[in-house]
Amino acid sequence: MRAASRLAQADPGASAANRRPPASVLGALLDRDGPESFGSHLARLAEAAIVDSRVMLAHRLGADESAWPAAEDRFASDLLLADRIADPWLRALTASAAAAPIPILLGGHTLVGPGVGLIMGRTWR
Repeated sequence: MRAASRLAQADPGASAANRRPPASVLGALLDRDGPESFGSHLARLAEAAIVDSRVMLAHRLGADESAWPAAEDRFASDLLLADRIADPWLRALTASAAAAPIPILLGGHTLVGPGVGLIMGRTWR
């Protein structure tokens, strides 16, 4: 989400009204249905999922990571350890992912970027 910083988003020709915060379609579903619905939404759409949970946090709390749950909570979420997460929203999202009828991997851009290639047994050139 560092690329979503104000400096990175700034287009010299764009007015402040044309700039927008990070957003996600999946995040909008969770806004409507709650983080407990995360696993069931994904299970309806796929047989497995790899999700950049930092996008979910940016959608909910903005791109400024200082407003996000503590790093310990985020890393516990990556490991699907919901009982170790203090933040209620992230704990519910993580518990939903862990209980889903499909495998769900949570993580940051390293997982969904180069990590996908490693999972697939490929390297990107």
